[in-house]
Amino acid sequence: MHELSLVKSIVDTCQKIVQEKDAHWVKSIELQVGTLSGVDIDALNFAWDAGVKDTVLEKATYNLKIKKAIAVCDQCQTHYQTDFLYDPCPKCGYFGCTYQCGRDFKILSVTII
Repeated sequence: MHELSLVKSIVDTCQKIVQEKDAHWVKSIELQVGTLSGVDIDALNFAWDAGVKDTVLEKATYNLKIKKAIAVCDQCQTHYQTDFLYDPCPKCGYFGCTYQCGRDFKILSVTII
């Protein structure tokens, strides 16, 4: 379950932010999860509760934004939304593509107090 290690990394990042800004704790945090990021949302939510206990994030409201994956066919340049890696292009059937978004996992915002 790599989601717990993701949560621990987020805690470490937020701890540094709180220390640098001489704050006390995190009020809210917003994360973006790409549909092809490999992050299981249910596992992340489960890991979140355990991973933030007794940290600067324990009282924080936590919001997830899901980012759909957009691919561009390497053959015909068609842009298309996909939920799976290696889906063929819906226009020409080619299997090669470049992903424009939807493979990332990142912190969008942190509000500190």
